[in-house]
Amino acid sequence: MGSVRSLRAVKEGEGIGQMMSLAFHPLAEVLPLIEGSEFDELVNSIQTNGLRDSIITLDDKILDGRNRYRACLKAGVQPRFEPFTGSDPVAFVADKNLRRRHLTCGQKAMAVAKFAMLSDGNPHRNLTAGIPAVKTIPEIAAMAGINKESVSDAKTIQANGTEEEIASVVNGAAAISTVAKEVRARRDDAPDAVIRGCRIAVPDGMTVSEMVRGGMRLEGRDETVAAVAKQLGMSVQTYVVVRDAILLSRRDDLSKKDIDDVVQALCEIDEIRQVGTTRNIIIPIAQKIWGRKGNRHHNRRSEQFDNAISFLLHTCENAVDIIIPYLNHARADGAVKQLSAAETSLRKLRERIREAQYE
Repeated sequence: MGSVRSLRAVKEGEGIGQMMSLAFHPLAEVLPLIEGSEFDELVNSIQTNGLRDSIITLDDKILDGRNRYRACLKAGVQPRFEPFTGSDPVAFVADKNLRRRHLTCGQKAMAVAKFAMLSDGNPHRNLTAGIPAVKTIPEIAAMAGINKESVSDAKTIQANGTEEEIASVVNGAAAISTVAKEVRARRDDAPDAVIRGCRIAVPDGMTVSEMVRGGMRLEGRDETVAAVAKQLGMSVQTYVVVRDAILLSRRDDLSKKDIDDVVQALCEIDEIRQVGTTRNIIIPIAQKIWGRKGNRHHNRRSEQFDNAISFLLHTCENAVDIIIPYLNHARADGAVKQLSAAETSLRKLRERIREAQYE
């Protein structure tokens, strides 16, 4: 949406012409925007009758009312904002949109699959901070009034469909069951999609990742990894890979590529009920974050990094107050050379941080 300005500037009466675009909250972006004649009708309505319903914000981002906001800008009408005051923004957005908007079953199912990812520890968790309720797919599906089979179809399409197939369902142009059937057939016919070995046995209505999350809660009660894996009926290696994928999906310090790879891996594990080749995706990312034998539950590497950066910052800030005594040429030249070496090291560190962020 371009650059973002605080709501304070808008509330203080900044003109429409000068007002900069507000960001959309990730929960709001789950659903498609209205376009074409439907959007034109909304613009005309606001021009004629004004803005009837306030635009709801969360963390200075639009949670509900993206279309009303866009229509206000086009109509030249000052938007009116209200902060979200509830305790469950996922339920709020689902209720306001999935039940009240004229969406196809496929559009709702695609939205439900995304809602579940946003509210259950996916890479966007940092963008939805403050959401206390962890929503399962069945819970959100119930809010939308659709069945879990449609949500399963949506996950299949999101994980394995082409951009055109995903867009056709999101835009309501194609039936979700038809597209999912085509995607599954193509995936199952692919030479590299042959399933080897036994599938992971999961209870009805549950996914592999949901079952492993239950195992992680047992670990929190001091159960060993081996004991948990045995209770779940899977090997230790399989349990660790799925657990690491879930833990990685909750982090906010991964690169975009790693985020996409982790989400894709979790979707594939839930779909085929096997770890398969996803272990080759998850293990390198896990080792990069925790090392080969790092403790997943105590983020020592992240803490050490934060502490080192904080130490460097405070050291540099304090350096400006150093009392400089009389220095002969040799001591002054030596000190300058040491500072130059420090600057070079800091520059290299900055470059490494940037590479880690954008790789």
